[in-house]
This record gives sequence, C-alpha cells and structure tokens, in this order.
Amino acid sequence: MSAASFKPLRDLCAFRHGGTPPKSNARFWAGDIPWVSPKDMKQAVIDCTTDYISAEAVENSATSIVPPGSILLVVRSGILAHSFPIAQVGRPVAFNQDIKAATPISDEVVPDYLYWFLRSESLNVVARGVKKGATVHSVQSGFIESLMVPLHSLEVQRSIVDLLTRAEGIVRLRREAQQTAAELIPAIFNDMFGDPETNPKNWPVVPMRELVNSFRYGTSQKSGSVGIPVLRIPNVVDGAIDITEVKLVSLKPAELERLRLLDGDLLFVRTNGNPEFVGRCSVYASRVLTAAGHDGGDCVYASYLIRARLADSRVSPVFLQAYLSSDRGRRLLRERAKTSAGQYNLNVEGLGSLPVPVVPGALQKAFCEHVQSIKSVMERQADALAKANASCNALLYRAFN
Repeated sequence: MSAASFKPLRDLCAFRHGGTPPKSNARFWAGDIPWVSPKDMKQAVIDCTTDYISAEAVENSATSIVPPGSILLVVRSGILAHSFPIAQVGRPVAFNQDIKAATPISDEVVPDYLYWFLRSESLNVVARGVKKGATVHSVQSGFIESLMVPLHSLEVQRSIVDLLTRAEGIVRLRREAQQTAAELIPAIFNDMFGDPETNPKNWPVVPMRELVNSFRYGTSQKSGSVGIPVLRIPNVVDGAIDITEVKLVSLKPAELERLRLLDGDLLFVRTNGNPEFVGRCSVYASRVLTAAGHDGGDCVYASYLIRARLADSRVSPVFLQAYLSSDRGRRLLRERAKTSAGQYNLNVEGLGSLPVPVVPGALQKAFCEHVQSIKSVMERQADALAKANASCNALLYRAFN
C-alpha cells in the first residue's frame, strides 16, 4: 500500500490551546461543559470528565471549546517521559493548558484516520519531540504540526480506520474481562465475611500490630542494572506484584539478610503524591519473579515500601490484602496517611494501628482458594490482553509505514 502524497498535519487541522478558569470563582466550576485535564486522558473517546465549567468560564479564560471528533494531545506533563496520551472527544469539550487540540478541517482526510495516525506517531513524539525538564516535560513547539501525514484515498483511509477500530475493540473486550474477574474478589469477600464497613457477623477485631511479626522499611541504595531484584512502587499494583520492569540493586550481606522477601510477605506503598495510592499493598510470591526469568532466591524492596511479615496463621496474607483493599481498608489507610511537601506518607505506627477482623481459619482457607482460582483466570486473560495489544500495535505500524 503506497501513499499518494504527504502533507504536514498543520495543513489538515486547526490547533487550539487550552486554559484553566480561575478556581476562586465558584460560578465558573458549576456548569455543564466538560473540562478535560490530563487525568481524563485515559480513555480513547472522552464524553465525560472529572470537572465541568460554565459558559461564563469559557468567556473569561484562555480555555477553548472544540467540537466532537477533535483530537486532544497532552503536550506538558511528566508522563511525556515515556508516553504521549491521545484521545478523541465525543462531544464539545473545553480543556486545560497542558493539552493541545487538533480539529480536522480538510476534506482530504477522514477525522478518525488522523486520530490513528497520531497514535502511530506516539513513540516518535516521545523520542524526538519531547523537551525534558526537571520534573515536567513538554512537546517542542511546532513538532506535532510538522508531522507528515500519508494521504491515501478516502476509501483506503476508511478501511484502515475500520481495521484498527476492530482491533482496538478486541483489546477493550479483553481488558473489560480482566476487570470483571478482578471485581469478583471483593464480591466474594463480602459474601463470605460480610461488609467490612459494618462487620455484620461480629468478627473479633485486633490491631494489625498483634498479627505482625515485624514491619520494616526497604533499602535506600540506588537501583541499577546489577545485583538482585529490588521491588519498587511501580511493582506493587492492583494487589499483585507487577514485574513488567524490575530494577536490580547490590547490597551488603547484612542488609540483604534484613530485607530479603519471603513468600507471603506484604508490601505497602508508604509514600506517594496521590493519597489513593498510599497504602496499596500486594502479597509477595517468588514464583512471579521466577516465571519472568529472575532468580527467585533473593529479592528485596525499596525504601518507599514497607514490608509486613505476619506472626502466625490467625490471618492469611491473602485475606489481609483483600481486607485492606476494601473500601473500609482504603479509608482506614487514607486516614493514617500524613501530608508533607505535597506527599502523603504512611508509617509503621499507622499500619500497626489498623483494626483487622480475625475470622476462622477454614473460612480464610476457602476464600484464598477462590482468590487463587480467579487469579489463575486473570493471568490467562493478561496473556490474551498482551497478545491483543501486540496485534493492534502491529496493525498500527503496518498502516502508517
């Protein structure tokens, strides 16, 4: 498939910048116009947002409203170090100053075709178009506008859009199936033990410190490419150990002995700028690292994590992790997080004071078996999702190269 011609994106789109109405005026933030900020850019098509503004806010600020079909691009954010968020809008929206909007204006292109073209250019933008700052990065002025768009016939463009849309639909279905499986765990927890918020079965409750043999902070040694695996905040996600990226660290024998992880250890995130992320926890399992090709014999954790090693079998790690991931568990953890310099911090004393229900061991064992079955399904779904993503990316590459 060959392109008939190429044109710069600036010849095919109108570009607009966004802005933020003054937060001090409550009337500006009481309207029905979706106002997009980077935190809303996690969906392919944006129809709703976290914040809404009024028409008066649009008239009295630098923000703009763009029509459906426009493409929003994050052009200023720390995330640009590794990703270039892109989304289309399904209804008229306004947006903030960290986002640029491209509205197709040419009858030479199908609007959705431009969306997929920009998706295909995301790695190129990150690699060549991003100007790195100390904490916040930005896309260089004019870089996006100068991207050269291959112009096929409208019929070919529509066929490319149809193929890629169907491929992404498969990815979405795989992701939704995984989410549905994950939601089974809290549902089973509530069914077996009752709502943790009200404890309707009157399970005895003890402070977590009575169930834990030791809490310990991780190593502050800088990680790199040599040594043994060291788990960090990005590795503690969704109640599991994510080994997508594992760093290495070299430790002296005494520190290794103190920080070595054992199966069943709980890892807690103790510091984060987002209070929703502080206190999230996962159960360590060496088999996860072994399956990924690492030596599962030695593994430690970084200083922004806290390890909790249980003292006895009164409470299983899987049960405790599920309880602390419930709405009540999350609320209790948030209440114990203290703020300082824009960061939320959780300490050992806060963790130790958490009230934990103690239920019969047989019930916990049955619950853990359910969780194991669900996680086995989720692992297979994760493999299927990875393959669907790879197929979609391959089609995207072929369509524009």
